[in-house]
Amino acid sequence: MASRPLSHLSSPAPRLLPSSSRHGALRVPVRPRAHRQHAVMTTSQIASCAFTLGTVAVLPFYTLMVVAPNADITKRTVESSAPYVALGLLYAYLLYLSWTPDTLRAMFASKYWLPELPGIVRMFASEMTVASAWIHLLAVDLFAARCTTTASRTTSRRGIRSRCACSSARLGSWLMW
Repeated sequence: MASRPLSHLSSPAPRLLPSSSRHGALRVPVRPRAHRQHAVMTTSQIASCAFTLGTVAVLPFYTLMVVAPNADITKRTVESSAPYVALGLLYAYLLYLSWTPDTLRAMFASKYWLPELPGIVRMFASEMTVASAWIHLLAVDLFAARCTTTASRTTSRRGIRSRCACSSARLGSWLMW
C-alpha cells in the first residue's frame, strides 16, 4: 500500500527575518500567525436573536393566562419557575456581554457614585444593553401577569384586563385593583 505524503497536514515552513546584525549571521525564524477563527455571531446578531427569542418565548405563557386562565395547564405553567430561570439565564448572559468597567464608569460618573442620565443614555446606545433591558422587562411583566392570574383565582375578580395589559407591569397591577 503506497503512502501519501502528509505535506498538506504540516504547518508552513518558517520564514526567516532579515538579519539586523552587521555580519548577517543572526537570523530569527518566525512562523506565520495562525488563522484566527472569527466569532460565529456578531454582538448585533446576538442581541437581535436574544430579543426575538425572549419575545417569542413568553407569548405561550401570556396566551394561556389570557385565553384559559382557569385551565390546569395554565395553573401548572404559572406555578413553574422554568420561564423565569430561562429568562434569567439569558439576561445574565446578555449582561455579561454588554457590561464592562467602562459601562460602570459611564453610569456612575458623578462624585457621589449616583447614576446620571447622560451615562445611562450612552450605555443604552449599545444594542446588547437594549436587548438585556428588554429581557429584564419581559421577565418582570411575565411575573406581574403571573401575580394577577394567581390573584384572580383566589379573589372573585376576573383579572382579564390586567392580563391583557401584560406589556406594562405597573399598568397591569393598577388595573387589577
